[in-house]
Amino acid sequence: MASQAVQALAKAADTRSAKSGIFWAILSPNPDEPRRTFRLHRRSGNGWALLLAASREAQTVGWFFAESEDDRAAVLQALAWLGMNGRITDSPTGPVLHVGNQELVSRRYGGEKPKAPKGQ
Repeated sequence: MASQAVQALAKAADTRSAKSGIFWAILSPNPDEPRRTFRLHRRSGNGWALLLAASREAQTVGWFFAESEDDRAAVLQALAWLGMNGRITDSPTGPVLHVGNQELVSRRYGGEKPKAPKGQ
């Protein structure tokens, strides 16, 4: 499943946005992020979960999220495709991504808005 993540990233490098299986990769247009920042998302319920935001050019990671072993594998393969060596360790606060001198704790970005009960 994680190889689909790399396929999506490779396609997005040419097309700016691409889907492969349950993954969607975007070459971020945000001018506040480092150049060539890729965002890797995984299908989650009715939306998308941001797994990784990382810059190939700056060799930095801006965001990391992993809630399963498949997520961890996808993140590590994406980092390798971006030319970065990383590892994920467990901590009391959750998974931690180590890349270069960076350490990022897994955090979910956004998420689905809870629906109000019927009749309210």
